[in-house]
Amino acid sequence: MILALAVVMLAAIPAGGQVASGDGTDRWLKLQWTAEAGHIRGRIYNEYFRPADRVQLVVEARDASDNVVSQRYEWVGGVVPALGDRSFDVPAPRDADHYRVAVASYTFILGPGRGRRF
Repeated sequence: MILALAVVMLAAIPAGGQVASGDGTDRWLKLQWTAEAGHIRGRIYNEYFRPADRVQLVVEARDASDNVVSQRYEWVGGVVPALGDRSFDVPAPRDADHYRVAVASYTFILGPGRGRRF
Protein backbone atom coordinates (compact mmCIF):
# COMPACT_ATOMS: atom_id res chain seq x y z
CA MET A 1 0.00 0.00 0.00
CA ILE A 2 2.81 2.42 0.88
CA LEU A 3 4.60 1.58 -2.38
CA ALA A 4 1.43 2.23 -4.39
CA LEU A 5 0.97 5.58 -2.63
CA ALA A 6 4.60 6.52 -3.36
CA VAL A 7 4.17 5.68 -7.06
CA VAL A 8 1.01 7.83 -7.25
CA MET A 9 2.75 10.74 -5.52
CA LEU A 10 5.80 10.56 -7.80
CA ALA A 11 3.56 10.51 -10.86
CA ALA A 12 2.08 13.84 -9.74
CA ILE A 13 5.49 15.55 -9.74
CA PRO A 14 6.12 17.25 -13.09
CA ALA A 15 8.77 16.00 -15.47
CA GLY A 16 11.89 18.06 -16.08
CA GLY A 17 11.64 21.46 -17.69
CA GLN A 18 12.59 20.44 -21.18
CA VAL A 19 11.49 22.16 -24.35
CA ALA A 20 10.50 19.35 -26.67
CA SER A 21 8.06 21.03 -29.02
CA GLY A 22 10.50 23.60 -30.40
CA ASP A 23 8.03 26.45 -29.88
CA GLY A 24 9.50 27.56 -26.56
CA THR A 25 6.88 25.95 -24.40
CA ASP A 26 7.51 23.47 -21.65
CA ARG A 27 5.26 20.69 -20.41
CA TRP A 28 3.92 22.98 -17.66
CA LEU A 29 4.91 26.52 -18.66
CA LYS A 30 3.59 27.97 -21.93
CA LEU A 31 4.74 31.16 -23.64
CA GLN A 32 3.13 33.80 -25.81
CA TRP A 33 5.41 36.65 -26.88
CA THR A 34 6.19 39.32 -29.45
CA ALA A 35 9.37 41.20 -30.34
CA GLU A 36 8.97 44.97 -30.51
CA ALA A 37 11.16 48.04 -30.03
CA GLY A 38 14.18 46.14 -28.71
CA HIS A 39 12.15 44.05 -26.24
CA ILE A 40 10.60 40.61 -26.03
CA ARG A 41 7.24 41.06 -24.31
CA GLY A 42 4.75 38.38 -23.46
CA ARG A 43 3.03 36.17 -20.93
CA ILE A 44 4.03 32.92 -19.34
CA TYR A 45 1.23 30.53 -18.36
CA ASN A 46 1.68 28.01 -15.55
CA GLU A 47 -0.46 24.90 -16.12
CA TYR A 48 0.73 23.16 -12.95
CA PHE A 49 -0.98 23.28 -9.53
CA ARG A 50 2.11 24.73 -7.79
CA PRO A 51 3.61 28.22 -8.24
CA ALA A 52 6.71 28.49 -10.44
CA ASP A 53 9.64 30.57 -9.20
CA ARG A 54 13.07 31.48 -10.57
CA VAL A 55 11.80 31.15 -14.14
CA GLN A 56 14.52 31.76 -16.68
CA LEU A 57 14.05 32.22 -20.43
CA VAL A 58 16.58 31.68 -23.18
CA VAL A 59 16.31 34.26 -25.98
CA GLU A 60 18.01 33.39 -29.26
CA ALA A 61 18.67 35.92 -32.00
CA ARG A 62 18.57 34.15 -35.38
CA ASP A 63 19.60 35.16 -38.87
CA ALA A 64 17.59 34.71 -42.07
CA SER A 65 18.94 31.13 -42.40
CA ASP A 66 17.68 30.35 -38.88
CA ASN A 67 21.21 30.13 -37.44
CA VAL A 68 21.71 31.35 -33.87
CA VAL A 69 23.77 34.57 -33.95
CA SER A 70 23.50 35.35 -30.22
CA GLN A 71 21.84 33.97 -27.14
CA ARG A 72 21.06 35.32 -23.69
CA TYR A 73 19.33 34.11 -20.55
CA GLU A 74 16.79 36.39 -18.88
CA TRP A 75 14.82 36.06 -15.63
CA VAL A 76 11.04 36.40 -15.50
CA GLY A 77 10.55 38.60 -12.44
CA GLY A 78 8.52 37.16 -9.58
CA VAL A 79 6.46 34.03 -9.14
CA VAL A 80 4.13 32.62 -11.79
CA PRO A 81 1.04 31.59 -9.79
CA ALA A 82 -0.27 28.04 -9.85
CA LEU A 83 -2.66 27.68 -12.80
CA GLY A 84 -2.06 31.38 -13.50
CA ASP A 85 0.08 33.63 -15.63
CA ARG A 86 2.53 36.52 -15.46
CA SER A 87 3.77 39.05 -17.97
CA PHE A 88 7.44 39.50 -18.84
CA ASP A 89 9.51 42.11 -20.66
CA VAL A 90 13.16 41.31 -21.42
CA PRO A 91 15.72 42.99 -23.70
CA ALA A 92 15.95 41.54 -27.20
CA PRO A 93 19.38 40.81 -28.67
CA ARG A 94 20.32 43.20 -31.46
CA ASP A 95 20.91 42.44 -35.14
CA ALA A 96 18.47 39.56 -35.50
CA ASP A 97 16.23 38.60 -38.38
CA HIS A 98 13.94 36.83 -35.91
CA TYR A 99 13.94 35.32 -32.42
CA ARG A 100 13.25 32.12 -30.56
CA VAL A 101 12.24 32.31 -26.89
CA ALA A 102 12.05 29.22 -24.69
CA VAL A 103 11.71 28.28 -21.03
CA ALA A 104 15.25 27.43 -19.87
CA SER A 105 14.66 26.57 -16.20
CA TYR A 106 12.35 27.08 -13.24
CA THR A 107 11.53 25.88 -9.74
CA PHE A 108 8.14 24.74 -8.54
CA ILE A 109 7.36 25.82 -4.98
CA LEU A 110 6.24 22.59 -3.33
CA GLY A 111 5.85 23.89 0.21
CA PRO A 112 7.58 26.01 2.84
CA GLY A 113 11.31 25.81 2.25
CA ARG A 114 10.93 23.20 -0.51
CA GLY A 115 11.22 23.51 -4.24
CA ARG A 116 11.96 21.34 -7.22
CA ARG A 117 14.27 22.88 -9.82
CA PHE A 118 13.96 22.17 -13.55
